[in-house]
Amino acid sequence: MNEQLAALILPLMVFTLTAATTPGPNNMLLSANGAHFGFRASMPFVLGIRLGNILLVLFISLGLGVLFSKHPQAQQLLKIGCIGYMLYLAMKIAFATPLSNVDKKSQPLSFWHGAGFQFINPKAWMTGLTCISAFTLAGDAYFYSVFMVILAWSITGTFGSLLWVCCGVAVQRLLKTPRHWQIFNLVLALATLSSVIMIIRN
Repeated sequence: MNEQLAALILPLMVFTLTAATTPGPNNMLLSANGAHFGFRASMPFVLGIRLGNILLVLFISLGLGVLFSKHPQAQQLLKIGCIGYMLYLAMKIAFATPLSNVDKKSQPLSFWHGAGFQFINPKAWMTGLTCISAFTLAGDAYFYSVFMVILAWSITGTFGSLLWVCCGVAVQRLLKTPRHWQIFNLVLALATLSSVIMIIRN
C-alpha cells in the first residue's frame, strides 16, 4: 500500500466515525425509526442511507462538489429543500404512535427515503466534501484514495447507523405509558428541529 494512503487511514476512520455517530438529521431519524418500528423494520432505511452516502461521496469525487463553489445558489436550494423535509419529518415524529399501537397504514422510513435524503442532507454534503478535500491524494493515487474514503464511510457509517437504531429500540423498551411516548416524540422532534437551526446558521 502507498505510504501516503496508509498514513490517511487512521485520521480518516476517526473523522468518519465521529461524523457517523454524532447527532444529525440521519441519526435522529434512525433513532425514531428504531423506537417506533423496531430493529428489523429499520434495516431498509439503514441500507438506503449507506447507499445514498456512498453515491454522494462518489459523485462529489467526480466533480459534483464543484457545483457549490461555482453556483452558491445551488447550496441555498439544497438548504431550503432539506429544511422543508426536516420540518415535515419533525411533525411526523412528534405525532408518531408507539410501536405497540402502530396501525397497518403506518410505515417505517424506506430504503429509498434513506438513499434520496442524503442528497438534500447538508451534513452528508459537508462531511462528504471534507473527506474528498482532506483525505484524497492527487495524481494516480486519487481514485485509490476515493475508494478508501468510500470504504471508511461504509464501515463507520454502518456502525453509526446501527448504533442509533439500537438506541431507539432500547428507548422503546423503557417507554411504558402514552405519556412517556409523547415526551420521547417531542424530544426527538425538537432534536430534529435543532438540526434545522444548525442548517440555517451555516
